[in-house]
Amino acid sequence: MRVTLGVVLTFLIAPLGACQSSESAAQSTGAKTAAEEREMLVKADAARAIGPENAKVVLVELFDFGCSACQEFHRTRSDSLKAVLPPDVRFIAMGFLIPRFPRGYHAAEAALCAGALGGPAAYQAMADRLMAAPAEWENAHDPRATLVGYARDAKLDVAAFTDCTDRDMMAPVILSDLSIANNFEAQATPTFVAIPSGAESAADIGKLEGVAPIARLLELIDTARAKAK
Repeated sequence: MRVTLGVVLTFLIAPLGACQSSESAAQSTGAKTAAEEREMLVKADAARAIGPENAKVVLVELFDFGCSACQEFHRTRSDSLKAVLPPDVRFIAMGFLIPRFPRGYHAAEAALCAGALGGPAAYQAMADRLMAAPAEWENAHDPRATLVGYARDAKLDVAAFTDCTDRDMMAPVILSDLSIANNFEAQATPTFVAIPSGAESAADIGKLEGVAPIARLLELIDTARAKAK
């Protein structure tokens, strides 16, 4: 099993393209809108990844913005991990939403919309803000005003951000992330999954749960690299 940057969108773009090819010329305006939205999904997917697309190892973090352990890892170890990632490793942050954190969906959507509109820097800025002050949004009856404020602070197009969240434009990515997490049989957040290039079975994939020390995550990467093809 080979995991690359486009894995989240593989089953989204092809079917949409097939449907678009059968639409009449009278629907061209709607087709253009659909194409723009697909492009936003691609940009959002790319915004949460760092490292080469032809990496020997893909390290996936499965997390929920509402998870206190995920918040702790982000605040205390995430930057340190990224700073020491080997050059042949690609890191991808994927949502694994837990039902007992109902505002985790809103947070994931906000980060992805930010990434779609402003690229990796905007995704990271939104993720940092969400993780730094969860009390501002995770128990809110309606967190939208707070999240729009974050988008404004990040210098994003507020109208475009609001349109992205109000129409649930990132739902396909969020649902695909959940499917991938289930395929990895993740049971908790955060869970780290190391996939070597050319992996063919679950036996080739390594997993580590919890707020793991950086040294253990690097060991997980080394073990996966030894299996790369």
